[in-house]
Amino acid sequence: MAPRSPVWSTAIAPRSPAWSTTGAEVASVEHGYGAQVASVEHDYGAQIASVEHGYGTQVASVEHGYGAQVASVEDGYGSVEHGYGAQIASVEHGYNVQVASMEHGYGAQGNTNSITQM
Repeated sequence: MAPRSPVWSTAIAPRSPAWSTTGAEVASVEHGYGAQVASVEHDYGAQIASVEHGYGTQVASVEHGYGAQVASVEDGYGSVEHGYGAQIASVEHGYNVQVASMEHGYGAQGNTNSITQM
């Protein structure tokens, strides 16, 4: 296993069981070697259809509001935050690629987002 980065100590907030939230659903979470999901927090109606990780990839935080949905998130370090009705169809990251913060408001949508970390 790869050593955890310092972001993990602040990314995980003490909470009641995250999977007990009304309407929350994770259809498929597939991990490769060393893949980790630190925190997946869902509100009413939130859904993650597929989260697939490769070698050493990590998702620090995925936070959803009412009706938020992530169809496919394949990425490294970062944070994806959604508001009411926000949706990301596809977020694909390669080695050393990072999304620091994505914040969506009512009806906001992003089809493809790729940011290369310098």
